[in-house]
Amino acid sequence: MSSDEQVIWALRILEGASLDSLVRFRGPITKTFHRINNKLAPRQSHAVALFQALSRKLKNIKAFLSRSEAEAVGLPSWMGIDPRLADVERLSSNSNDREKFRAFLAARSLALDEEAWEIRNYGSSRVNLLAAQPELSNDRNGYTRQFLNSMNFDQKSGSYAIKLGQKILVNERMFPGFSGSTALYAFCQDTFRRIPFGGARRGFYQYPVP
Repeated sequence: MSSDEQVIWALRILEGASLDSLVRFRGPITKTFHRINNKLAPRQSHAVALFQALSRKLKNIKAFLSRSEAEAVGLPSWMGIDPRLADVERLSSNSNDREKFRAFLAARSLALDEEAWEIRNYGSSRVNLLAAQPELSNDRNGYTRQFLNSMNFDQKSGSYAIKLGQKILVNERMFPGFSGSTALYAFCQDTFRRIPFGGARRGFYQYPVP
């Protein structure tokens, strides 16, 4: 029985059910149709969501990026941990623009270090591979865990940072003419992370920066 036939069969059974049965199973039936409605509802693409988020924050972003380097980034002192990991670990929903920007730069820097280590040890670059073939992003056979072990970095925060950093670098290499716009995504990191690698190939990053 094909998938279409199964759907028709299920609908016919439900339509022919007695009122008593429908009342007894009202809860599960309602939940099922709610989930179906969610699947059928048109969903806003992650790329459009990011673009809209940037537009809403444009005024604050412009003000932040007009600051001097010292004002924008600052130089807090961290002891006993790579300062880049510390910046990533500090990131939360309550982080200010400076903390978001530092974490974004930290993630990019860590991804560059991981890439250099990967090329040195394995002669390959996952970033370059994904920039050329973003559909391979589901392949989890990377070397992030080995790199973090070699650096004695925390796996959780290190993996989070490098995955974000790799997405930043892939975006830059897919569209080198717009690589500077990457800095804007520091202020909408959660939305930026949700965009699949293949989504960039479909053209969002070629839109004019707001």
